[in-house]
Amino acid sequence: MKKHDEASDPELNIKQLIILSGLGYLATVISYRCKCKRLLRWQKTILHVTILHESALTNVYQVRMSLHRIFDFTYNSLW
Repeated sequence: MKKHDEASDPELNIKQLIILSGLGYLATVISYRCKCKRLLRWQKTILHVTILHESALTNVYQVRMSLHRIFDFTYNSLW
């Protein structure tokens, strides 16, 4: 019963998507730098999960853009 409650909680699903989106973005950056096939597979899995949850795509897009800005700032500061 608890699993059903967690699955039906939209706020929890959005939080999970935000985490997964962040991981997907990091996997994208790392795979671009390292060209690692395993990470590319992980990135495709994240993309698939994101597409399945279309109701939260706007939030995920905003988080991806925020992470992108943070990464650009950090990358430009370090290099």
